Amino acid sequence: MNKFFAQLYKIWALICVLMLLFGCNSKNDQVKHSYKRTELDKLNVYVIAGDYYEIKIGVKGDLLTGVYIDPKSNDKNSCLFFFEGKIGLRNPVKIKCYNPTKTDPVFNGDLKLLGDVMIARLKNPPTKNCDPEFTDEVGHSVVLDLQHNWLSIRMIQQETYLYENFDGGLTVGNALIKGTVVAVIEKYGSWLKVEVQDKQNEFGWIQEFMLYPLLEL
Repeated sequence: MNKFFAQLYKIWALICVLMLLFGCNSKNDQVKHSYKRTELDKLNVYVIAGDYYEIKIGVKGDLLTGVYIDPKSNDKNSCLFFFEGKIGLRNPVKIKCYNPTKTDPVFNGDLKLLGDVMIARLKNPPTKNCDPEFTDEVGHSVVLDLQHNWLSIRMIQQETYLYENFDGGLTVGNALIKGTVVAVIEKYGSWLKVEVQDKQNEFGWIQEFMLYPLLEL
């Protein structure tokens, strides 16, 4: 009888070990599956184009463009920088920052995207007047104010007029000076339909060569 119970105990112990091993494998499979889903989600970082108060963002495919203009300064050039980045596997998105109107070297930064919130961190401050949050551990956070279908954010390279149509014709408003920020909303050949950022509700067409070229990321 004792031998019988001993054999029964061994069988029960073996079943427990097998169940434990099976349970561990199942958990490992779940962890691996979860990890794969997380990586898959990272393939398409969600970026909302629009007005984040002092930061404007444009998105076309995997190319992100934007500009920061200090809203607290009377001199917009005291802290102004343009940036470009590739949307891909990682969040934060790595960005290249510079001011197209100046010859200062390009510097690095990143944008952490959290739905309609963005946190910008820069390796170097663009100027001494910029918010010190840009270069601290937390970064400078902004919230989406208004979503737009902006394809890109660009800057005027030489003084030009806007036109009512993509083939020229009547001009719209006053001439746009060098450094004016515009948001591109449509493209037709070499013509771009843009929205002027420092003039409310001013739209028109401009030829692309009138804008500063983008970096080759």
